[in-house]
Amino acid sequence: MILKGQEGNSNQGVELPDFVITGIQNVNVPIMQKKIPELKSTLSEDFFEPSFSPEEFNLGDFSNPIRQKAELEINKQVYDGRLKLGAGRYSLPVGSLSYNKNFTNVLFMSKVWGSNIKEYIDKAGYNNSGILLNSYFFVSNKSKFLPGNVFSLSGKYFRDAYRFFGSSNPDFKRETHTGNADISLSNHSDDIFNYGLDFKGQIYLVNENDFQENLFHGRGFVKTDFSKFGLDASLYFKRQMLSNNISTNSSYNFITASANASFDLKETLFLKGGVVYSNQGGNTFFYPTGAVALRFNDFISLFGEFSPNVEFKTFYDFINENPYFKLGSRDNVFVKHNINLKAALKYQYYKYIEISGGFKFIRTNNFVYFEDDNQQGFFDLHTAGSVNQYVAFLELFFHPGPYGNFTVM
Repeated sequence: MILKGQEGNSNQGVELPDFVITGIQNVNVPIMQKKIPELKSTLSEDFFEPSFSPEEFNLGDFSNPIRQKAELEINKQVYDGRLKLGAGRYSLPVGSLSYNKNFTNVLFMSKVWGSNIKEYIDKAGYNNSGILLNSYFFVSNKSKFLPGNVFSLSGKYFRDAYRFFGSSNPDFKRETHTGNADISLSNHSDDIFNYGLDFKGQIYLVNENDFQENLFHGRGFVKTDFSKFGLDASLYFKRQMLSNNISTNSSYNFITASANASFDLKETLFLKGGVVYSNQGGNTFFYPTGAVALRFNDFISLFGEFSPNVEFKTFYDFINENPYFKLGSRDNVFVKHNINLKAALKYQYYKYIEISGGFKFIRTNNFVYFEDDNQQGFFDLHTAGSVNQYVAFLELFFHPGPYGNFTVM
């Protein structure tokens, strides 16, 4: 006997539930690119070259930075004053006190200093002291009256004392006192027209025979720049007044003036030419002047300058050049640099390499020098009729990256 299930309906199919999927299907899933994380350096560039807002600075002095240096330790605390004291085996004491303060449009600077150098050999001591006061008032560029001008008023007093320890009379002691007062007005903010005026008075006292030299300086300049063409002129005046000098001459006047015209093609060619005139008593100086700068390409440039000039040297200059200068019958010297020629060639590879080299030649009449030919250690003033000076120079600058540079001069 044979039994068959579902025999009553041999064509009955199998009913599948709805969730069953039959058949074959190909699915392609794209490969995602792995995201590379951004490199985070432990020491960022801002660590080496930090940037600050103007509010973070308390201006205390003028600065003229040539190249920015890495600041490894940032100190946000600012100070208006500084006190420095020192002492050593032969330096006792040495010190200075400075105080600077800036307001909205005013900068005030002051300094007091002094030092005493003990006798490291017999009669070789030296001591000095001084005080300096400077003030600057800056007029806003938006002001209706003298916009962009800078007014300054300053004063300085300095004294020093020393013996002629290396002379035939080492007990002889010299003491000098110098007082200066200066007032000036200048404007360098305008793109087309700049000007300036400066007046300075100086009193110079030497204890020998109560010698006194009073100097008055006056200086002024104007400069215009009309893009490719410019003009400038300057005038300088010095008056020397003497008391108790050997020559008994009481005063001398010195004046020098210059005028120039320039042509500038901006980074390609620069030309400048003019004249200079100077006079002191019977001494007269009149010479042409000129300068040229030529850029051959992005890497090589040529510079040349011919700038004869004069110097009017007085007792103050003589003693500053040689403290053991002996006061004599010559009150001043009119020094002429009849030839002052300079030429240089520069190679620059973008901002990474700079190589500059050249020469300088100067021919001087009344060249000043000193000799102790009459009394040992007391130096007399001499002048040479014509002296030639030759100078060669080479400067290498390498800037491999933002974190340092290397200079050879």
